[in-house]
Amino acid sequence: MGYLSDEHQRLSKSLHSRLVSWIEELPFDRKVTAIAASVLIGTLSAAMAWNGQASDRVYFCLRTPTSQLRCQDRHNRPFRMTAWHWNQWKQEGQPDNVVFLELVKASNQNKPVLALHAFIEFAIAGWLLRHLQNDERQLSQFQEVVEKHNVAQAELQARVELELSANEYTVDIQKAEILAETDIQIAHLDAKETLFEAETAGMTESEKREYVEFLRRQKTPYLQGSQTLQGTIDPKDKVEGQQQMAVINPHQWFEETINYCSVLVFGGQNSGKTTLASHIIKARKDRGDRIIVLDPHAAKGQWEGLEVIGAGMDYKAIDDAFRWYYGECESRYKLLALEGEEAVEALGRICMVTEELTNYAGRCKNSHNYLQSSLSDNRKIFLDSLAISHDRTLSKLGGAKDIAQLRDNAMLEVKLIPPTLHNPRQAFMKLPGQGFEPVLLPNWQVIKNFGVTYTSQPAIDRDTLKRIWDLEFNLDSETTKRLDGNDSSPNPKRDDDNPKRDSETTKRPDGNDSSQNPKRDSETTKRPDSNDSSPNPKRFTHFGLGRNEARKMIIHLRNEMKMTQTEILKTLWNVRPGDSEIYRNAVSEYKELLGEGGD
Repeated sequence: MGYLSDEHQRLSKSLHSRLVSWIEELPFDRKVTAIAASVLIGTLSAAMAWNGQASDRVYFCLRTPTSQLRCQDRHNRPFRMTAWHWNQWKQEGQPDNVVFLELVKASNQNKPVLALHAFIEFAIAGWLLRHLQNDERQLSQFQEVVEKHNVAQAELQARVELELSANEYTVDIQKAEILAETDIQIAHLDAKETLFEAETAGMTESEKREYVEFLRRQKTPYLQGSQTLQGTIDPKDKVEGQQQMAVINPHQWFEETINYCSVLVFGGQNSGKTTLASHIIKARKDRGDRIIVLDPHAAKGQWEGLEVIGAGMDYKAIDDAFRWYYGECESRYKLLALEGEEAVEALGRICMVTEELTNYAGRCKNSHNYLQSSLSDNRKIFLDSLAISHDRTLSKLGGAKDIAQLRDNAMLEVKLIPPTLHNPRQAFMKLPGQGFEPVLLPNWQVIKNFGVTYTSQPAIDRDTLKRIWDLEFNLDSETTKRLDGNDSSPNPKRDDDNPKRDSETTKRPDGNDSSQNPKRDSETTKRPDSNDSSPNPKRFTHFGLGRNEARKMIIHLRNEMKMTQTEILKTLWNVRPGDSEIYRNAVSEYKELLGEGGD
């Protein structure tokens, strides 16, 4: 061991016993043998101390009020104590319900001694192992220093030899360059002298001096060294820099992704797809859009504040959402034909986000129909779509087929390239019908909290839903006439038998009297059911529909939309399966409408 000073050496030796010094001088194999022996002896002592009891034990039972003996606690451990504690208990007053069972003599009185011996042996083994590890650590450090020293020596020797050889070559090259430059200058001087002699042939000495002065005055001060006049005015002599490709301002291209109805974000792993999508979603939600995220791999808290469907690889729920999206498109287009664009816009804008779109092919049978609807059917009805995929090929886009041209002409695409060791993350955007152009991608962080969750009911209210079904089944002749431009009939008859319902249907949501708008008043007035002749006809579903209207709607949802009974009950009655009275009443009404129960 190296010492920093004499005092350091004295203190180190004063703290070392002869035993420590003797152990430090032992070779490696003997140190290992001593450690193994200590561990073995300690293990044997611990095993001997483990068995048996060091003191006498008294086992007893407790007599219950029913005269039964209870000899174990609730964990099936017997009631016992040492003989000394038993005698103390007797002296202090032992209860009468305590019954002596037996006295078990001590079987291992040396148990504490053996345990102490095992502890000492293990401590010695650990102490020896610590000294051995310390020696090995110091040895490894010395070896590392020696290896670095040898490597440094070899590198220094090689560098010196290389520099010597390089210097020799450099000197030779410099000598050659100096000789060549001297020869060139001499040749130039000889040529100039020969040319001057030719130009001044036949001149006197005074004429030669005047000619030289004339040349000095004619020399332009703008030319230096080897410059020529032609070289200063020739455009080809200019240095052409590398042209920079123009990129779009980040805010300009990002606004396009927010306002366009069909957007695709695709790229490889770690390319930033989810990060970019989270900012698009946040901007849309701040604008007031309702966001529905379909993500089979969604983690808890990843889409905080949004409606998430399909978490836990629930592809059935995702497939149902695709089917709902198609049905929402149909409903909104019917409302568009009946009321116009303002009525559809009043329902609110919905953005369907399909995360992991690559995994939907083969798992969701409605993925193709959804993608085709999101490209061609959502433009006028405020139903936007944001798709996140690994690629833009049709096989990766939910298994869609035969829509390549539609994808190129109807979808705004953003391509992301993950960063590498030498290149940062890159982004390219393609507007519909155009090619990909590079864009600047800000250094964003992924957003996980999007604010308050959208908790409203489906966008179509009761009156709007009735107008849609009136249009589809031609239940209201006034609707057909209004569409044909032949609206000559008066407003339909109100249901005067139910004043409460009449007052509700004639009030607008904003509290204004609907009588100021005759067209709105005629549409929101409740039309009596043709088959209900009673003064107060029975109403069904939480929309308050008549019997025929509710039956037609159930048949449409079951046959056209392929919904199950549970899905129909959730859509029309807003109930879920359970043992509640509301759910049982909804099932009873459902069966009554389909003729499965009595009227």
